[in-house]
Amino acid sequence: MSNKEWGGTQFLNIVEQYEKEIVYFAQKLGLYDQIGTYFQEGLYGLWEAYNSYDPITGDFSAWAKPKIKYRMTNHLWQNEYRFQKNQLLSNMVQSVKKEVSTIDNSYHWSPIQQKLTVNQWKWLYDQVILRGLMHQAGEEEM
Repeated sequence: MSNKEWGGTQFLNIVEQYEKEIVYFAQKLGLYDQIGTYFQEGLYGLWEAYNSYDPITGDFSAWAKPKIKYRMTNHLWQNEYRFQKNQLLSNMVQSVKKEVSTIDNSYHWSPIQQKLTVNQWKWLYDQVILRGLMHQAGEEEM
C-alpha cells in the first residue's frame, strides 16, 4: 500500500499540511531544545499513517494525529528511561570511586590497624586495601 495517492495528494503535500501540527505536538511535550529529533519521529508517524490509511475508514487527520503523537511520546519515554539509567550508573560509579580512593589513606586505616593482630592486619591489607587499589588502577587505565 506504499506510494499510494488518494485524490491526487502525495506524501510531500501531506507533510506540508502537518508540519505545523508536528511542531505543535513537540512543543506541547515541552521539547523545545530537541525539536529536530522529535520532528523526525513525528514525520515517521505521519509516514506510518499515510501507508496504513484507508479512505473508507474516515478522515485522514483522525487517523494520523494519534500515530504522530504515539511516535513522539514513545521516543520521549525511551530517551527518558535511557537517561535515568545512565544517570544512576554514573552516580554508582562515582560513589565506588570515592570509596576506593579513601582505601589508601593511611590516616583512615591507622586506628583499625592498632586493634588488629599482625596476621589480621596482613590479611586486611592484602585482601582489601591492595586489591582495592589494583581495582582502582585497572579502572583508570580503561
